[in-house]
Amino acid sequence: MEIHVDLANRTVGLHDGAGFRSFSVRADGTGGDDEVGAVLAERGAGRPAAEAGHAWVSKAWLVATAARAPGGAPDGVAPAEWAEGFDKMLGVAAKMGWLDDDGSHIKAHIERG
Repeated sequence: MEIHVDLANRTVGLHDGAGFRSFSVRADGTGGDDEVGAVLAERGAGRPAAEAGHAWVSKAWLVATAARAPGGAPDGVAPAEWAEGFDKMLGVAAKMGWLDDDGSHIKAHIERG
């Protein structure tokens, strides 16, 4: 799963929304980690992380964005199948310490485009 942040146009999108084996933010354009976090926050998709090279992505934004896909889930996956895969991904994230204190955001590495 990849969250795409376009820094020039200040947009956020979900790519490979049913790819639960990886999770990252891909940033295109000029700007540091704080700018990536700021765009995520502006779009209700997340927020900056204190740790360099990371951002927090909103679970609620992911669920809402996935539900807006044709058929109710990304990449042609059935909504129930998507929910099951998402829950499994969250379980791994929790074990690895990649959820914030209230469990509302998932930590993601920021990759540059």
